[in-house]
Amino acid sequence: MHLFQNSGVYPSYLTHFNHPAKGLNTFRERLDAFIADRLGALHFLVPVLDRSDDALFTNADNEILQRLWAHENGLHNASFEEILLAQIEHHRTEVFYNLEVRFPSAFVRKLPGYVRKRSAGAPLPRAAPT
Repeated sequence: MHLFQNSGVYPSYLTHFNHPAKGLNTFRERLDAFIADRLGALHFLVPVLDRSDDALFTNADNEILQRLWAHENGLHNASFEEILLAQIEHHRTEVFYNLEVRFPSAFVRKLPGYVRKRSAGAPLPRAAPT
């Protein structure tokens, strides 16, 4: 089962993390360094910590990390939402576990049909009225 875990990261931590991670120039290198640093590890699911091939993790609000993935996958000038959706599609995610409140419930309705389970470790904000 393909699991995708999305989390958020504090801007103050990113300032700290970006200095030693400066020379890491691929999505995988930066992600591995983040997971090894263990910030928020209490919330990481076991397949993420075990680096299972069936699990993908990202911090969708980490601009450098997300732009690296987008660049590596030919998505230039994409929004954070577009990048996250592309990651979910590329991974063929079946379970989406979200810990980031940036994406409203309208985002969840855009998930591909093969995402069978959706879970939020944080409440999803309501979409703005239209």
